[in-house]
Amino acid sequence: MVSKLQNKFMETYNRLMNLPDAPNKIAGGVGIGVAMDFLPIPIISIPVSFLVARAVGLNGLAAALTAMMFKITVPIFYAINMMVGKLIMSGHAEKPHAVNIHFNLTSPEAWIIWLKSLGKTFLLGAGINSLLAFIIVYFAFRKFMIYRQDKFLQKNNIAHFEEE
Repeated sequence: MVSKLQNKFMETYNRLMNLPDAPNKIAGGVGIGVAMDFLPIPIISIPVSFLVARAVGLNGLAAALTAMMFKITVPIFYAINMMVGKLIMSGHAEKPHAVNIHFNLTSPEAWIIWLKSLGKTFLLGAGINSLLAFIIVYFAFRKFMIYRQDKFLQKNNIAHFEEE
């Protein structure tokens, strides 16, 4: 099972690394993919991350692949959301309410009721973590992509033109 997950991860990683797009757009897509996994958007976060990335001019495929790749970490991300929310609210954290999860996915009212049931603590943590995840992942992945591109250009003796 571990080797199967590792193979899937490497396959997705290789697809991301070989996307034919600018490092800024790919890094932005990857950042959006990770950020969306912090938000309480069950089931539809992969297509939502694709659409958001495309709407802001970033690589939608990178966003969708990253959101899919990090789905396994969502429970950890949600726990971090609660911790950050509690830290920010300085102990005035409310506990999540019990809610009936049997709802129709097409009903906006059901989504609002479900979001309210998560509590302000979780939602605050989700917003902060999502923004921080995007910023950190964007700059780290962009730096990595540019480094990788420079190594490739040096290896093949190709002139490199700086970004403006």
